[in-house]
Amino acid sequence: MKKFKLFLIILAIILLTGCYGKTELDDLAYVIAIGVDKASGDDNKEVLATYQIALPVKLTGESSDTGKEVFTTFTIPAKSLEAANSKLNTIASKELNLSHTKLIVYSEELAKDGLQGHVNSFLSNPNVRPKTIISVCSGKAKDFLENISPILETSPARYYELILSSFNYTGKLAGTEILNFYMNSKALYKTPIAVMSKLTENSVAEFAGLALFRDEKMVGKLNENLVISHLILTDSLKNDIITLDDIYDTEKTLTFSIKQTKKPKIKVSINDNIPHINIETFLDIHLESNGGNTDYLKQENKDILNKVLNEHITSLIYEYLDITTSLAIDPAGFGRYAKSNCLTYKEFENYDWPKIYKNSKFDVKTNIELNVAQIVSHTMPEYNSQK
Repeated sequence: MKKFKLFLIILAIILLTGCYGKTELDDLAYVIAIGVDKASGDDNKEVLATYQIALPVKLTGESSDTGKEVFTTFTIPAKSLEAANSKLNTIASKELNLSHTKLIVYSEELAKDGLQGHVNSFLSNPNVRPKTIISVCSGKAKDFLENISPILETSPARYYELILSSFNYTGKLAGTEILNFYMNSKALYKTPIAVMSKLTENSVAEFAGLALFRDEKMVGKLNENLVISHLILTDSLKNDIITLDDIYDTEKTLTFSIKQTKKPKIKVSINDNIPHINIETFLDIHLESNGGNTDYLKQENKDILNKVLNEHITSLIYEYLDITTSLAIDPAGFGRYAKSNCLTYKEFENYDWPKIYKNSKFDVKTNIELNVAQIVSHTMPEYNSQK
């Protein structure tokens, strides 16, 4: 009896560790980016889905191939992502896999018509990660994915991952994950954004600036110089570099590093359907290099420089606010603070926040902690050759 039980246990182990129904990694086509364009013709529902697929042999072999040599693309006309996936599976020799997709690119033309149905189509696919970055491309998404030439990375997936996370150390990009985009498009107190992208003359991807949306329709852009304002107001500025003219010599340049020291203080009150928004920000700024001869260790010069920086940052924030109010959108999410004026969610809903946000009055105060002590003088002492 004991031998029989031992036999059953061994048999069960053998059966449980079998490979029945498994899919070999080599049998999968890993999609690293997807582009979506409007299809030509009279059918407004049809789109062109372009799949950028990694070539594992090129990525894992001893070859030093980079850029276009390590991926291939397929473009499929279809009425939905699911239909495009199905069509591609009948064309490609391997099974489509979206679990490693890093980027979804929409053409600006399609984004202006609206992304209703497109974004939740990706989110409803269990293989698409919610943290996949969403971008709007100036031009055709198909051209962007077919001609891009990644630099310094053999893996396009790694290239996208690194360059799109650069908002952690620059002020030119913001994190725009597809799940957040969808949630903000449905929220009453905030509107969605997407990072702007384009292909340079050298076929290098350039990600800079933001596409601005109302609901799921693109209604405007934010240039890269104003992204820092969005980061400051959303407590997302990790680090950035800015340059200004010397206070006494406009031909000389000052370079600063800037970071956020604590969360901005934001208060919103609503009177006669006009929001009054008070904003106080806190920044730590270091003078990293001084191209001129002005001594900023002198308190009078440091005070003037502090005032110039304050006016510069404050003007950028006001410019950002002017753009968002003119478009009746709230990408910074001030509506979240406005909700505190309401006893119930229904009361806030009746305000129709985007509609009254365009009438907002702002009072912005910028607090700067300026450090100039780290500057090393570039003036060399006179060399004495005599010993």
